[in-house]
Amino acid sequence: MKIFNLLCLVVTCVSLAKCCVADPGVDTPVTVRVASYNVVFGSMTTPEQLGEMFKPYNLDIIGFSEVPDGDWTARVGKVLGMKHSYVGKISSANHKDKYKSILSRTPLDGTTEHELRVNRRGFWNPASVVRAATEIEGVSIAFYSLHISGSGGRKGNGQAYQFATEIMPKETTERVIIVGDFNNRIGDEAMNTIEDAGMKPTWKDLTLDLSKESTFLHNNPDKNLGVIDHILFNTSSGAKANEGGIIELKKPLSDHKPIWAEIVFPRELKNGKKLGERDITKPEAAALHVAPKGTAGPLVGAVDPDRVTLWMLAPAESHCSYTYKSADPAQPDGGGQFTAVPNPAANGLGRSFKTVIKGLLPNTRYRYAVTVDGKADPAWAGSFKTAPAVGKPAAFRLAITSCMKIDQLQTSWPLLLDQQPDIHVTVGDTHYADTTDPTIQLNHHVAYRRTPEFATVIRNIPTYAMWDDHDYGPNNSDGTAVGKEYSLAGWKQVWANPTLGIPETPGAFFKFSYGDVDFFMVDSRYHRSPNVAPDDKQKRMLGDAQFAWLLDGLKNSQARFKVIVSGSTLHHSKVDGWRIYTFSRHRLFDAINGHQVSGVMYMSGDIHKSLVWEHHESDRVGYPLVEIISSGVANSKTRSFATVDFDTTREDPTARVRIVYGNGTVLTDKTWKLSKLSSPKIEAP
Repeated sequence: MKIFNLLCLVVTCVSLAKCCVADPGVDTPVTVRVASYNVVFGSMTTPEQLGEMFKPYNLDIIGFSEVPDGDWTARVGKVLGMKHSYVGKISSANHKDKYKSILSRTPLDGTTEHELRVNRRGFWNPASVVRAATEIEGVSIAFYSLHISGSGGRKGNGQAYQFATEIMPKETTERVIIVGDFNNRIGDEAMNTIEDAGMKPTWKDLTLDLSKESTFLHNNPDKNLGVIDHILFNTSSGAKANEGGIIELKKPLSDHKPIWAEIVFPRELKNGKKLGERDITKPEAAALHVAPKGTAGPLVGAVDPDRVTLWMLAPAESHCSYTYKSADPAQPDGGGQFTAVPNPAANGLGRSFKTVIKGLLPNTRYRYAVTVDGKADPAWAGSFKTAPAVGKPAAFRLAITSCMKIDQLQTSWPLLLDQQPDIHVTVGDTHYADTTDPTIQLNHHVAYRRTPEFATVIRNIPTYAMWDDHDYGPNNSDGTAVGKEYSLAGWKQVWANPTLGIPETPGAFFKFSYGDVDFFMVDSRYHRSPNVAPDDKQKRMLGDAQFAWLLDGLKNSQARFKVIVSGSTLHHSKVDGWRIYTFSRHRLFDAINGHQVSGVMYMSGDIHKSLVWEHHESDRVGYPLVEIISSGVANSKTRSFATVDFDTTREDPTARVRIVYGNGTVLTDKTWKLSKLSSPKIEAP
């Protein structure tokens, strides 16, 4: 009996110990031990020697640069008991066997590599950065390992600038570590740019005198470049570096020295601001300008990897010109003329002008300026970023809005700008003219586009537009609206969308692609049966021809995500949405399932509130059908809008949805993985 009691006591103690370990509590910080090493393509050591060198540091994760391809990194891990590795495919400066890699004690997810390229003298190309996410003590951490060229005192360009302004803002993980060979010292403009984006070097917590140290060419003191290898963490995480430094070796294993740090992250974050995001409670009013009388715009519209469409309204006999230049000084400047839109649908107020700028580089930031009859104005200048290559993995942010009135507070537009979206989609009620008269509609469009807050958005963010009832015709209008053909003619002229409709079927519907996400902008007004019609098989939301166009596009799409965009909600309106079009709704859901179309999401507006949910009839689709409703950016109590971060560079692509309110708070933040938005494959008998 005594032996039995003793065994019970031992088992109880072990069980209690396990419980204590499994639940660290919100006050227990997360400690991550990390290292970085440029190994000069393994020419001075073996993986096994390097692993033995790192053993005393009990590391969780290591970032290597100039590492050989193949199993070199994994062999280091074998010595250290670190089983998870990822090796990039871009060799630095086009040299052989100069890759970036990550070695981790815990499993890696979301592995990807970004190329960094600057076409300017003094930079070697390409540079790159590899990224992976891992979970340590139940907390997700994003880890980057990079190798870039030095940019010295040059500001506003370089691979560090590209990394800080194009890649870091897309990071959605709340705890981030960046390591590597930066070829820049702390205090150089390149490092300042990265710090300004929300990163902090561990050196600043460790209070080392870097002026007396070197991590490069340490075997040749006369040529050393100082400390150019760094470890950084995002300041919004509240982390702190407790230990770390430069590892001094008796016998060099590379022309660089390894560095390491112990970083302590709070388990609960106090600051909800994400990496690369500016303070959304402080809009940049300095960017607001009122367009000169008689003008509106410019508006940046459809954007492709090599072109962009601009729209402008000016007096009818005006001559409108533009100039543009890339953020990369090595790229040539350009310019040209706008063309007056022929056969204007509206009378008075001026005339719409459009132009397509061609020959641009993909995924590149450009600045532009418009002149009217030779005169320039700050309100006619802006910027845009071209789209990434179609069909290629990309990470980007989309903002979606609807329902905007000119006599309401416009304070959410600066908040939207602060989210730094790559594209903007507006899904209806862009004004409340409530008529099919294109002249009255144009009056409303121009009045709202002269609102400086909205004008700042449309001249800097490529904007795609779909109408809903109030900017198509009267409230809750449908395909029986008198004069709808005039409304359509006017709509085509005041936006810079891609071509609308198809030859045999008019309407405001169109498709565009951004990276490997396809957007199907469907027109739920022009061919719609009346809301009051019997809810039977004859009742249509899109009309048969548009539905066939949509289904054909979904079936043939090779994109990872396929997004259907409409002004009408699927369920949340009892009087003016798909909810009262049962046959049309079920036909769409069943077609997605029957053709095994994966990655379909739905976006809408209309109801003057914003939310995201999974439709209760998702079983008909075969997977959760996510609807993002963004409504009331300037016509609701909350003045809310939504953003969606698509990241198809991950092994399992993601769509992260956030609802931003007019007071700057974000109360909804949800992420869906593509693997969860896919139908089970049906095997052939």
